Amino acid sequence: MKKIILSILSIMLLINLVLCETPKANAEVDALEEQKMLLKSLKSFVDDNPTAADEMEYIIQKKDDAARKKMNEMLEKMATDEDKSKDEELSGGALDYVSRKLNLALVYFYEAKYWLTISECNNIIKVDPKNPLAWIRRGSGYYMIGNYEQAKKDWNLALTLNPKKTDRIDITDYLAKIDSLISENQ
Repeated sequence: MKKIILSILSIMLLINLVLCETPKANAEVDALEEQKMLLKSLKSFVDDNPTAADEMEYIIQKKDDAARKKMNEMLEKMATDEDKSKDEELSGGALDYVSRKLNLALVYFYEAKYWLTISECNNIIKVDPKNPLAWIRRGSGYYMIGNYEQAKKDWNLALTLNPKKTDRIDITDYLAKIDSLISENQ
């Protein structure tokens, strides 16, 4: 079943590449990066990487064409054929990939599963490294496990990505407190 789905996805990718207009300047670079990411995730899927479908879904969600709709339907079919209990447990409904992962990271954080929070944020950062909320939540996960240096790095990076005003205020407060914790631990 996987080989059939992989073949169909590959064909659709090729059709999409051929039929798409040639993008200009930055759009061309973005399109090439998306294509590389999609091909990499297809390879991961063949290698039975459990996050491959999520990575493909993220890339596909950035497109607004007929190929996107068909590929989303195929990914949905692929997900329901594999492990229904996991899909039901982690279902994000109509949310996109990044939103679902951010929500899941927050749920894990409130459940004190900080390594899972960090892991979900790593998945987001892999596909969207300019997402300030992913860096903020990952920093919070590191903070809770006592890795203050990494938390500080993540929060400082989040500040450079222009987070919302309330997040910026919170991060600034956290950074002011974390320096004293770092000096206490040394």
